[in-house]
Amino acid sequence: MTGVPGYKIGIKMSENYSPGGVVQFRGRKYILFKRSSASGSSLYVRLLHEGKRHLVSTGTGDLTLAKAKAKEIIGKIFDGEPEKVKKKGRRVPTVGEIIEAYKTGDRHVRSRTSKDYELCLLRILTDVKGIDKEAAKKIRISELTGDLVRSFQALKQGGGNAVDYVTPAKVHTGINSAVRQARGLFAKKAMTTYERAGIEIPENIQGFLRVQYLRELSHRYSDNPIPKEQIDKLNNDLPALKEKDERLWVIHLMIRLMGLRDSEIDRARRHWLVQRGEGIFLVINRREGEAAPKRSDGEVAVPQALLDYFGSHEDDFLIPAKHPTERHNLIYKTHSRWVAARIPGREKTNHELRKWAGSMVATKTNSWERAAQFLRIDLETAKKHYLSFVTPSKPLSLKDLLG
Repeated sequence: MTGVPGYKIGIKMSENYSPGGVVQFRGRKYILFKRSSASGSSLYVRLLHEGKRHLVSTGTGDLTLAKAKAKEIIGKIFDGEPEKVKKKGRRVPTVGEIIEAYKTGDRHVRSRTSKDYELCLLRILTDVKGIDKEAAKKIRISELTGDLVRSFQALKQGGGNAVDYVTPAKVHTGINSAVRQARGLFAKKAMTTYERAGIEIPENIQGFLRVQYLRELSHRYSDNPIPKEQIDKLNNDLPALKEKDERLWVIHLMIRLMGLRDSEIDRARRHWLVQRGEGIFLVINRREGEAAPKRSDGEVAVPQALLDYFGSHEDDFLIPAKHPTERHNLIYKTHSRWVAARIPGREKTNHELRKWAGSMVATKTNSWERAAQFLRIDLETAKKHYLSFVTPSKPLSLKDLLG
């Protein structure tokens, strides 16, 4: 007979019992019962998991407390028993130790991405447990279970006890993002890092990694392209933007005409400009001593209007600035806010214009492939998240029935 350490385990499964209530856990119902008629006797719960029968005392005769305890017991059985690790003399690392080992191990993601992984894991713990970040770092990773993820999902959905995995909602995008990034600390390459460092990860982490994601609203650009009237508003206001600060005008065109990411505009330097036949291209690739592209290498033709601007100054960066922070703020804050005021209701601003640029290429060339190449992403990602034919197709007519 097996069970959860710290709880009394019954031996005779055929014993008579008196039903005391029902507890629901992960869509299934489990009966709580008493094995004794004595006043104040404890309620038990029993279940079958992976071929093993468990009969476990909740340690209380109070039905409300017993239900809460039963859920905890069932969760430990389903997600693994962290106490077993301690029995074998192995120390369970803290969240802070895992974060430190990840940061000091082999690098497989950008520093910014690594930081996001850390912040998202700490956010889940602080939100669910009501503690600060420093306290969260002291928690043993044996507490990173499937129930922790479900509690976070339920909390962010509105604070109920159950999680809705069926109904799409806008808030699910942020919830899924936090969970996905927190799990990045336990990706396969990260596990190899911990193994080299002599850190053993308890089995219960699998529950943390396997809880399903929530259904999100559609991210297809074709389902919600920028309306023409908003594009017209952007175009009409561009001259005033140029008067305010020509660099903002250039940033706008680098997105709209070249489909560049914010990070690429921020890092673009003069030696990225390369002659190809009669045209000039911005070559985005991996260079020693410089941050690598976010995803794939590639090159984009530079329009003449931008070449004229790049030739008007001698700064090494294509967007000149007094210091890196000023350049970053121009792109990520000032320009982003300007766009947000003209295409309201969207979480991303500059990125929406990048999708628009790819869709313009798709429409102009009548080719998904050319548009994906322009954006430097794979074809399926381009179709799913980025592209829409800007000019709608005409409906079929009765004549089309005749071929």
